[in-house]
Amino acid sequence: MAPKKPILVLVHGAWHVPASFDKIVAILRSAGYEVHIPHLPSTNGTRPPDGDLLSDTALIRSCVESLVEAGHNVIALLHSYGGQVGTNALHGLSCHTRIKQGLPGGVSHLIYMCAFILPEGWSTLDQGKSRGIETVKAMQLKLAFDGEGYCTLIDPRGQLINSVKDDAEAEAYIATLVPWSVKSMTQPLSHCAWKDIPVTYIHTTNDNTVTYTGQKLMLERVKELGLQDPHLVTLDTDHCPHLTATNDIIDVIDKVAADIEEGMA
Repeated sequence: MAPKKPILVLVHGAWHVPASFDKIVAILRSAGYEVHIPHLPSTNGTRPPDGDLLSDTALIRSCVESLVEAGHNVIALLHSYGGQVGTNALHGLSCHTRIKQGLPGGVSHLIYMCAFILPEGWSTLDQGKSRGIETVKAMQLKLAFDGEGYCTLIDPRGQLINSVKDDAEAEAYIATLVPWSVKSMTQPLSHCAWKDIPVTYIHTTNDNTVTYTGQKLMLERVKELGLQDPHLVTLDTDHCPHLTATNDIIDVIDKVAADIEEGMA
């Protein structure tokens, strides 16, 4: 009997909700994957905001803990700010760690999709500052702040999905986007799951939100701090490859899953 496919947990980024990933989730489920995509509290719209990195972390950890404690093998697909959440939430849940504890299941792989991969003590804002976004004025060129603790993108099409040429497709995607809790971008990591879980990093060369240069600098920084042998994939697309390079992302997932299944056989 062939090993069962790993379960996928997709951690969405800022301004996104689960519906933003309907296209890729539908294809993955039709291919036999079980996919979980929790709605992060930092985009729940509660006023004043009650979601932040800490509550996002708690939600993802609870979701994944329940899966691994049931003996499942999990791949985490982390998009944008979701990299910060998954990095913080999934420490100590690696398959290797759980085997040493005599426990089944675990997180077998982290796939960072143009996502934040940072050390302990770093916030998403810290990464922005390291790339020259150091003032409120500079941030306001990219973000609109509502004064209640949420922000939105000034130009969501240009910043997120600049590879999309079809206006109707772009408008439908933008319609899924929501305000994001500002507090989330200022809170630092307390844990780093990439220290004990294998990593694939998907670079996006036409990215106007987390630039290709910024992605590479993040990766070099954490490699100096202990990230071991990440597998690198480079796609010539924008910040939302789950929409604009869907088949390429599925190919990456299939390859990771096949390697895991082979190791389990």
